[in-house]
Amino acid sequence: MAKVAVEEPLTDVHQQLLEKGFKAKMFRNEEKLKKVDCCVVRGKEDLLDDRNLKNTPIVEARGRSVHEIVSEVQQHIDRQQSGKDYGKKQAAKGLTTGLVTGTVIGATAGLLFAPKSGKEMRKDIADVSKQAKEKTTEVASTVKEKSSSMKNTVSEKTQDAKEKVNKAKDKVTEAGSKVSEKLKSKSSGSESNTQGTGLKVAVEQPLTDVKQELENKGYEVEMFRNEEDINMDFDCCVARGKEDLSDNTLNGMPVVEARGLSVNDIVKEVQDHLDRQRA
Repeated sequence: MAKVAVEEPLTDVHQQLLEKGFKAKMFRNEEKLKKVDCCVVRGKEDLLDDRNLKNTPIVEARGRSVHEIVSEVQQHIDRQQSGKDYGKKQAAKGLTTGLVTGTVIGATAGLLFAPKSGKEMRKDIADVSKQAKEKTTEVASTVKEKSSSMKNTVSEKTQDAKEKVNKAKDKVTEAGSKVSEKLKSKSSGSESNTQGTGLKVAVEQPLTDVKQELENKGYEVEMFRNEEDINMDFDCCVARGKEDLSDNTLNGMPVVEARGLSVNDIVKEVQDHLDRQRA
């Protein structure tokens, strides 16, 4: 994990670097700076003594956005990492070359000091050359296999991480769908309590606005002019005034008196009566 020093009070830069996975620490005085991979300061001219930052890339924050600062830090770290990877490859290459060279020199020295004829000497040299070539191929193959193995391991871990993220997304989506279905179910259930009940309501003319609202609620509504038009098929009756209706006609049917009430109040009272009947 790359270490980044951030001068106070650049707390927003410090927080963004932490979120990017860097090991970021705030500092006030450069004397307290320890070995870091990169340093973010307000202005380079504020550094009194940069000996502690020798060969350390410095990012100047003044006049720049947090995104630009973090992006430059990332570039510096990436270049450092590339240099380290190149060094490792060169070291592996040097190791391979050293092994092969040592083998050839050792074998050649043995041949030179061995008391053999010219024919035997040529044969032994040819054998040593063949062995050196085989050894070179073997070492190179081993290095390649290890590099490939490391690459595959990183690729597998990356793939595993992607799969875990996708699974988490799927779970969140599934949970959201279930919640949505439950809400829809509750909504449709509450609507079914008032709509599509098949209940009939008689409404006295000319209360057409009440008739329309009750139909919107899902009730079957018929207008009547005279109480003779009311029969026992109705579950509730809305009249301008109760005194206009006789008890014999209603025979216990609930009546809602519209006089002095708003349309919403009338419809609500009708619903209350019908709910009590169903209960």
